[in-house]
Amino acid sequence: MSDNPERCANYLKIVRLIVDVGTDTVRDLFYFYKPKERVAAFFASHTILDELFDLKQRHVITSEQFEKLTNDPNPDEIDISLLITILVNLFKWTVDEPENGWNNPTAEDDVTLGADLLRLKKLRNSIVGHSPDGNISNEVFEDLWEQTSCILTRIAEITHSDTISVVIERYKSSPLDKNDDKYIPLLRQWYEESMSAISNLQLRVQELCEKTNEFMLFFKSDIPDRYKRYALLLTEGGMLVLADVFRRELSKNGDCLEKILERKWEFFKTLTVKEGSACSHVKLGTNVSKWGLQTLAKTILHLYAPGLSRMEYKAVRAIMEASGDYAKTALVSLDSDKFRPYWTDIVTNISILAVGLEDNTQILCQDLIKKYDTEPIDEYAAHNCLTQLGKNCSEMQRLVHQYIETKEKLKQAVEQMRREGAGFGSDHAVELKMMTHGKTEEKQKLAENILFTVWQKAMSLSDDPGNFEAIEEAVNRILEGIKHLPNVKVETVERHCIIVNVVCSFNVGLLQLLDFIESVLFTECMQSLSQSLSAFCGEEIVVTAFCSIESLLETMSHIRDEEVISSTMSVKVKCFHCRLRVQVSQDDTDDKTVNNY
Repeated sequence: MSDNPERCANYLKIVRLIVDVGTDTVRDLFYFYKPKERVAAFFASHTILDELFDLKQRHVITSEQFEKLTNDPNPDEIDISLLITILVNLFKWTVDEPENGWNNPTAEDDVTLGADLLRLKKLRNSIVGHSPDGNISNEVFEDLWEQTSCILTRIAEITHSDTISVVIERYKSSPLDKNDDKYIPLLRQWYEESMSAISNLQLRVQELCEKTNEFMLFFKSDIPDRYKRYALLLTEGGMLVLADVFRRELSKNGDCLEKILERKWEFFKTLTVKEGSACSHVKLGTNVSKWGLQTLAKTILHLYAPGLSRMEYKAVRAIMEASGDYAKTALVSLDSDKFRPYWTDIVTNISILAVGLEDNTQILCQDLIKKYDTEPIDEYAAHNCLTQLGKNCSEMQRLVHQYIETKEKLKQAVEQMRREGAGFGSDHAVELKMMTHGKTEEKQKLAENILFTVWQKAMSLSDDPGNFEAIEEAVNRILEGIKHLPNVKVETVERHCIIVNVVCSFNVGLLQLLDFIESVLFTECMQSLSQSLSAFCGEEIVVTAFCSIESLLETMSHIRDEEVISSTMSVKVKCFHCRLRVQVSQDDTDDKTVNNY
């Protein structure tokens, strides 16, 4: 525990109040709605079993909790967190819903039972977040005690308990004794469970980012329709002609695919390892339409290049290279004039290969070209197509590499300006896009709402005090880090997911800002945000932050006359005089979220 006895005592008294009085109060509420003699029948009903299974599937409860509730449910042995989860999810016809709904921060003046249960769970999680080595100042102690007491008093009124005030006062005035050491193991267990879950999530950050369309991570806005049409034609039309060319060559040479896979095992192993795919021909499969453009194109060129015409050879190679360059092409697509030749090239190469194939394939190719040139885009198909392009490429070909490369080019350009003594002719903006990732969309949205609320408060754009101390601390550390940079100021925070706009006046400020975003301090702040939001939401949450590619390229284009690039969720950093502002974009007036993956 802490070396400060008074602060340590404050912490343990809050723990006692929540663990003892809080648990008893919430358990009494459960029994008020469901008397002891009806508990077994309640949890055994098909309706409740189905709802519990759904909660497990959505990761609201763990597998262990599911087993406990379905095999031997005993509310007397359930902790306060799970009791609240049960009441909130299984008693929705009885528990009044919070004014802002179940998945948004509760309004300060909302005293519905649902709001109080959510507040109580958040208080419990905030105590866990302090860890068993935590301590609490007198001021924070009084505030937490008042919050918890008010919540428990209101809940006790429902169950007609008239002793709650006396009990609360006794727990506050009674000194600690050796028996209170019993809370330490429980706190350590809670804390270790929380940190274990967060640690596991940190290990899955890369996996979560891979599940999230990478274009959403690095682009502020949705990518242009012209690129979606290009990508759809490349993957669907390109695969159609490559697969038919391969089958044609197999037939012409009297080859058997299964035997080729066995005979050329080392070749296929090299291909699949390079592209991050399966390493055996069994997983690669004999359905060549599912191989991936680069695997199929390389196979054709390796096995049958001598039998192809010169134009076919070039067309196959062009489609292969287009697949590998999908990330670079995405950046070019932000400029319609520069992008037009890319569309023309893919149409031309697909048409060249179709000429040597059956009439049916030629007709299908022309239909696809017409479809993706003029007809409305299937957004779901486009999303899957873009995701697949990234999965079938090496790390060096993926969008994240383009992001790193673009950021380094900008730093080099600004550094050259600094060495030459040149200044900015106008303001520039670098956008830092922050996204929340988790197991369920509703918790992602809740985390995003909280994070946006905290950013607004930090920038004095909102009077809503909220109650997110740990999250506020991490955000304020980011703000302080930026404020200490010369001629740099955060100007706005937009909601797109969340976009923080930072304005810079001089090249030194921009360089230091980019370094700060890559620093250990910034990484620690992001980890702290993830941990605090995970504790509040009761689910593993990870926050990622990347400079939007669009803003990086736009700034670089002003400096070196290079292409302008856009991004999705960002912190804008203008470089002339740096100001920070938070805004809510028009797109956020509806209920849509960009956190789907």
